[in-house]
Amino acid sequence: MDNQQERSLVDIGWMAGVWESEGYFGIHLQSNLFHPKYLYANGMRLDPKCGFTNSDPEMIKALSNILSSNGLAFYVGKPRIHGFSNKKLHQDLIISGLKRGSRFINFILPFLKTKRDRALLLQTYINYRLSKHKNYPYGIYDLYLYDELRKLNGNPPSKSSESIRQTLLKEKGEDVLRTE
Repeated sequence: MDNQQERSLVDIGWMAGVWESEGYFGIHLQSNLFHPKYLYANGMRLDPKCGFTNSDPEMIKALSNILSSNGLAFYVGKPRIHGFSNKKLHQDLIISGLKRGSRFINFILPFLKTKRDRALLLQTYINYRLSKHKNYPYGIYDLYLYDELRKLNGNPPSKSSESIRQTLLKEKGEDVLRTE
């Protein structure tokens, strides 16, 4: 193996280690119930997200360079202060969307150890959604994967997902609630 290939593997391994400690794999829930000014098809939207937040701009730059050099799409937010007590500027590096998320997970998965289960569960969700047509309605299985990923990330099941389940049951009946 030449030095460039070796360096690339070292960089990817470093990125995976950083992602294991400070990054996340998640599904972002948006709903008409909680954001009435937006009209999401089927009443809600579930977006896969892989993200990393840090106050060190050099860390964000190093991750950006590794992702760019490997042809992976991402977004880096403007530096901002989060909350009231933390006065340190930080930036978010986000990989969102079904296809972008899938490419990133396939890229980093061989190097993950502690967050491998989360990445695999997010990939399961992505594969499920990619197997359906674009406007296929969300249902119980989508919300189940969303809640399972929240649990793996150390968060309680979402109250909003339960509200959405109940609304789906009332408005559309059980035939919409798939358990595939």
